[in-house]
Amino acid sequence: MQLRRFLFLWGLISLLSLHPAEAQAVESQAYLRELQQSAQALKLSESRTWQVLLHYRSRLFGGYKSEIDSPWFFNAKNGRTDPSAELEATLASFFTTTTAAPNEQTPQCRYIDRYRWLKKSLRFDSAKLPELSCPDYLSWRKALDPDSVTLVFSAYYVNNPSSMFGHTLLRLNGRSHGSGDRLLDYGVNYAANPTTKNALFYTILGLTGGFKGVFSNLPYFLKVEEYNNVESRDLWEYDLAFTPEQIEDLMAHLWDLGHVEVSYYYLSQNCSYMILTILDAANPELHLADQFKLSVIPIDTIRAVAAAPQLVSRVKLRPSLAKRIKLQTAAMGSEERTLFWELSHARKSDVDYNFKRLRELPPSAQVRVIDTTLNYLRYRKSENHNHLNSDEVALQTEALTFRSELPPQIEDVPISAREETRARPDHGHRTAQLRMGGGSNSIEAGFAELTLRPALHDLNAQSFGFPDDSEIEMLGTTLRYYSNPSRLRLDRFDFVNILSVPTYDRIFRKISWGGLISRDTVRDRNCIDCSEYKLNGGAGIALEPFSGVVRTYAMIKAALGFSGDYNPSYRFGPLGEAGVLVSFGDSASLQISTAYERPLIGFTEAFFAGEAQLRFSPSHETELRLTVDSYSPQNQEGRASFNVYF
Repeated sequence: MQLRRFLFLWGLISLLSLHPAEAQAVESQAYLRELQQSAQALKLSESRTWQVLLHYRSRLFGGYKSEIDSPWFFNAKNGRTDPSAELEATLASFFTTTTAAPNEQTPQCRYIDRYRWLKKSLRFDSAKLPELSCPDYLSWRKALDPDSVTLVFSAYYVNNPSSMFGHTLLRLNGRSHGSGDRLLDYGVNYAANPTTKNALFYTILGLTGGFKGVFSNLPYFLKVEEYNNVESRDLWEYDLAFTPEQIEDLMAHLWDLGHVEVSYYYLSQNCSYMILTILDAANPELHLADQFKLSVIPIDTIRAVAAAPQLVSRVKLRPSLAKRIKLQTAAMGSEERTLFWELSHARKSDVDYNFKRLRELPPSAQVRVIDTTLNYLRYRKSENHNHLNSDEVALQTEALTFRSELPPQIEDVPISAREETRARPDHGHRTAQLRMGGGSNSIEAGFAELTLRPALHDLNAQSFGFPDDSEIEMLGTTLRYYSNPSRLRLDRFDFVNILSVPTYDRIFRKISWGGLISRDTVRDRNCIDCSEYKLNGGAGIALEPFSGVVRTYAMIKAALGFSGDYNPSYRFGPLGEAGVLVSFGDSASLQISTAYERPLIGFTEAFFAGEAQLRFSPSHETELRLTVDSYSPQNQEGRASFNVYF
């Protein structure tokens, strides 16, 4: 007992003899150990929230690793792979007031989201761990000041490899902005920071994590101008039902991610996946990012968000500039449409005459014609690299003056609820497809066939939620089993197959184009077990003689092939392609295509192919396809398949 009293008195005397700063340090260390022990007892490092805030993912052979590459994001040296060590080091960092790069903030202010959550979980004693002021964060938070959040999907854009599957971003809806002023809001974007413009290197580095991905805040109107107007892509806006507390958590997490770098993988850690991780940080119970392990396609993430219970409160379409022009002209009478065309293509000398004719129309018709004309000039400017010719500049000046004299209200773009519902991207079929079927050909007897295509959509599929004028297929793999003699072989592998056939008309003079990289069975020789490596690409035009029913296209390509069945083993020359697509409503369609290849060098034997394919869709996610192929000089083939989207 006397020894205990002695030790207590000795400790008390020692503590009183310390300098105040030293005494405070000792007290802080004691409180830190208390917090760390409490965190261990509560197993906070194993909690779902801690894993989400630090972007930890389970490793294949056990343990964790954060997806964040930036070393400064972690406080422990092994913090990227040890959640427990990182939590203890993070708690220790909160007791320091030293600022550090990259944003020269104290740890409490640099890791706002971690501090908020740990303070709530461990009930920090402000007397023992004083809360520091974070003026930079508060200023940034006040400038944005969102009271709601919207997930935005920018539709498919086949002319840009980085956006052919679409793109997602967040919009922070400012409290001071009304629903009609959303262009003034800020967007949250995640994208690769490319180091090359070479298409081949871009593809390779994008697939292998050769780029670093970064987050950015930028005015929403800039993204609208880029996607909606310049690239003519529809924007689908999904308003999210986040609570005020969840919005605060989201903003704190965005602050923490403001300077981080993440290895960008085009098929996995891409824009859509990283946006999901932000939504999970706002509400860890969502488990959105966890649904995607190996690959992520933007539309699949939109579908996951739309399927989450009570998460989406409203969906709104912001039509592209090209779609607005199409809708506006479709709503015009014949006189208005003729005047719009003559006005938008008038020479300087004819402008006054056309405006005189325009004044003879009712005011509502004048608004329709002049607004459509101004939209068309904006479209022409974006198509011609931000340039208008002298006639168009003169017309734009006169049109703006004329518009200023009309009522200020703008008529809504007429789009039916049915068409908007039909076009919603999350209403489209799922992106992966499994085909099971069989058939026979004139060289050998019957065969069974199995095809797996991970992405995305072909021209003959249902167009719900997808553009009806393009197809993008990647990594399609077809296996065939022949019974006589018995063998299994790789019949075809398409690395990428793209076909874009927008309608060419007097308003939108769009060029069609297509490209293919494939390993295919040699179809024009008497050898089913021979293979050819193909590369082709070219351009042409597409017409729509019966709108929404019949589309035709034709194009000229350059084609290169390599095969051991050729002598010599390569061929190169022009390839002509043509096709027609006939729609019988949503449940059925017929696609007929032909191709004629006439190699000029190498193996120069000409080659003709024709195909007719009929599709029936019993349901949204299933199809029955009947196909007949003909290849010169002597190979004909028929097959049937049952297709399932998943």
